Amino acid sequence: MGAVRLGGLAGFLSDPLISGFTTGSAVLVVVSQMKHIFGQTLPQITGALAAPRVSTIVLNLVLFSFHSVLTLSLFESSLFTKVHS
Repeated sequence: MGAVRLGGLAGFLSDPLISGFTTGSAVLVVVSQMKHIFGQTLPQITGALAAPRVSTIVLNLVLFSFHSVLTLSLFESSLFTKVHS
């Protein structure tokens, strides 16, 4: 939209739509980087009810990976210090 100068049209989009698009983009980036962050890969899952199946697999990977526990604890600690400072 920026290349053809249509950014003004974003003002007509609702806030929940923009928020959902942003959240979806963030989830896509995190899931695509799982193999680099945790050293694990996700299987290719498509079709109906793919999101709950992927979230279950991600949860299992996070719960049983030492590196993920360390990374998440450091991330939560940094969030805690930023919120309370």
